[in-house]
Amino acid sequence: MDFKHYLHTGFNVPFYTNRYPVEEWTEYRFKIFEDITLPSIINQTCKNFEWIVFFGKQTSAKHREKIQKWEDAGIMTPVWLIQRFEYLPYYAQLKEESFDYLLTSRCDNDDALASHFIQTVQDNFEPANELAIDIVRGCKWIYNSQRLYINPMLANPFYSLIERNDGRDFKIAKEVNHGYIYETIKKVKIVGNTPIAWLRGIHQQNTLNVFPSKDHILSKKQVMKILSNFNITKEPEHEFAEPAIAQWEGKGKDCKYIKTIKE
Repeated sequence: MDFKHYLHTGFNVPFYTNRYPVEEWTEYRFKIFEDITLPSIINQTCKNFEWIVFFGKQTSAKHREKIQKWEDAGIMTPVWLIQRFEYLPYYAQLKEESFDYLLTSRCDNDDALASHFIQTVQDNFEPANELAIDIVRGCKWIYNSQRLYINPMLANPFYSLIERNDGRDFKIAKEVNHGYIYETIKKVKIVGNTPIAWLRGIHQQNTLNVFPSKDHILSKKQVMKILSNFNITKEPEHEFAEPAIAQWEGKGKDCKYIKTIKE
């Protein structure tokens, strides 16, 4: 049984309200992406996957130039969107291809995968329809700081989904809310006996991620040892967090990023 493995990353596509992120948001997020996400995907030991990154069509020429270089280097396949849910037709068209199973994984543009992540997912592949692979061991890191803690988590955002290519539209891992996979997916395979496999980046633009306390301050050497598993070489500049505040307007799905100001 053969499968195709796609890694899904959304970037500056419209928010729930279909309002594009402002340029300042995009600029800051590109910096985090290049420091955290990009090096971790490049460093995967298993290369048998395709990285699909969804960008908004409003992306500036400056950033398009970077994206073109990454595409030319074979690092990623960029897909340009106007509306948030336009990525679904991209996956729907794959059902016309001749492979048996679709395997999808997800990594947000401010998160990272350990070098063994893709290989671990594929080592746990089974020829089944609607099987989620839940790799439990991960960590949270406050970007550019010495605050990092190990955060094992069931039903985390880094689960992968196996689906049979039987002519029906695919659900894909991005579309099925990770918090409900044990209720909505037919079968979940828990993978717990691995090294730290994923990293959730926490920074001034997060609206959902939180850090448990003001503890977990490690030495730079300790932080860099863990980050090296993700091919992250940026040394933390702050002990606690970056001195900035993200300003937002509205709540929930109507939340809109305004700007980042220095304290």
